Amino acid sequence: MGFLSRLFGSKNDRAKRTGLQKTDRVYIDRKAANRAIIRHCVESGQLQRQLIIIYFFKETKAEFEVAVTNATNVSWVNAFFPAQIRQAGIGGWDNVDVIVAETYPDINTEQQLLDELTNAGYTKPTLTFYNGLDDPTLVLFGAERIQKLMRSLGLKDDEPVEHKMITKSMDRAQEKLSKKNFSIGRIDSRVEMVRRLTSV
Repeated sequence: MGFLSRLFGSKNDRAKRTGLQKTDRVYIDRKAANRAIIRHCVESGQLQRQLIIIYFFKETKAEFEVAVTNATNVSWVNAFFPAQIRQAGIGGWDNVDVIVAETYPDINTEQQLLDELTNAGYTKPTLTFYNGLDDPTLVLFGAERIQKLMRSLGLKDDEPVEHKMITKSMDRAQEKLSKKNFSIGRIDSRVEMVRRLTSV
């Protein structure tokens, strides 16, 4: 079954997730996703809102260190440290936006993140994950074909694709790894993650 088939597969492929829902925003590549996150930083600053960016991979934060170094409204939270998530919400979530800089291949790790935010009092119904088609989870499932398709359709590099079926497709990709009894565990390096996934 190809990536497009998984993308628009049956709605009954998996049980509906309860509680805080994730939505995946997919860009042509990681650089385009990063530019979108930087724009979000600027917009939040202009609106005088705090922005919390949750990340999994150390390379992700490093890519932003220069670009958003002077953004006083931006806080970085490592998804592997629940205490940081709880600390971020101590002052309340009313004037705070939260986004996730990337998708993590292990669906259980992502669900733990959603649960931690809910437990910390985060009440918005959805949480947006920013993805590039060259990210580890997508590369494993033939995303280079989608890159070509997006370009052939005339989509600009900074124009995202976002739909509930994309999120379902990414859920299925993550579940496929679990069915192989492949325990990803905590890997905080994108480079190491790619190495592990391509060696499965």
